[in-house]
Amino acid sequence: MKFKETVKSVFPFLSLLNKRIKMIVYSYELKRDPVKLTKRIYEEYTGKKLNLENPRDLNEKIQWLKLYGDTSMWPLLADKYRVRTYVEQNGYGSMLNEIYGVWSKANEIDFSKLPDQFVLKTNNGYGDVIVVRDKSKMDQKSVRKKLRKNLSGKFGVLTAEPHYLKIEPRIICEKLLENTEPASSSIVDYKFTCTFGEIVCLLVCYDRDAVTHRGEAIIYSIDPWEPRLEYTPARLLTENSKKVIPKPQSLDQMMEAARVLSKPFPHVRVDFYDVNGKAIFGEMTFTPSSGRKRNCTDEFLLETGDKIRLY
Repeated sequence: MKFKETVKSVFPFLSLLNKRIKMIVYSYELKRDPVKLTKRIYEEYTGKKLNLENPRDLNEKIQWLKLYGDTSMWPLLADKYRVRTYVEQNGYGSMLNEIYGVWSKANEIDFSKLPDQFVLKTNNGYGDVIVVRDKSKMDQKSVRKKLRKNLSGKFGVLTAEPHYLKIEPRIICEKLLENTEPASSSIVDYKFTCTFGEIVCLLVCYDRDAVTHRGEAIIYSIDPWEPRLEYTPARLLTENSKKVIPKPQSLDQMMEAARVLSKPFPHVRVDFYDVNGKAIFGEMTFTPSSGRKRNCTDEFLLETGDKIRLY
């Protein structure tokens, strides 16, 4: 075997081994000294020192809340399945997407009982969505294998987000939401950053890949409704960034629910979709981008951070 072929065959193994070692080390450090680990990861990712003594911008305040705030409700509400109870208790059960099943293991799924189209995901991960548009063409063995991998991933270790480790991993099957907004190639995601029931800003995500979630993510002002491109770094702007996504018909419904659901918390992001004028609840996130957001300007991070009340 030639040297290059040998390297190519060995590299995936070394990469996997390195990740496993990293998981072990980070798991230990997360328990022993979460502040130190958080600071190191933050600096490695952003190139900045993390200021926890006098946090100012959005990222710093998210990190402060994760380490020193009341996170007792985070594992419940960051759980994409159990959060449904909280939404119902607050009077917004009608905004929940239809659910077909919940399982602890991939081999428990009886695909014969599912409709022709659906979405599979874990309740504690990110970017692990499996979209099935035609069940007859689905490779069940491959889907189960991917789900088993996602369930065993221990999401939250490498990003120092311990609340995710307190979530019992499960598989959720939901109705596939069809995109009804012609201006976007994917369903549009409306993400409201809130503090104690007040909406601080809105992020509109569109033209996204169904699996990786990569696409456009633009800050919008609500009144007047318009994109604020000045808050996106120039290097990330594309022709699609200049596209204006029309104001959703259910915007008022979304805003009302976001205010109510976020009322007890210094910071949380509440996400929704609009399907034919109806608001559909997405999820609640307490550490968006793991508290290391880089797809917006420093000015935006400071302006938003100034509006976040820690207590």
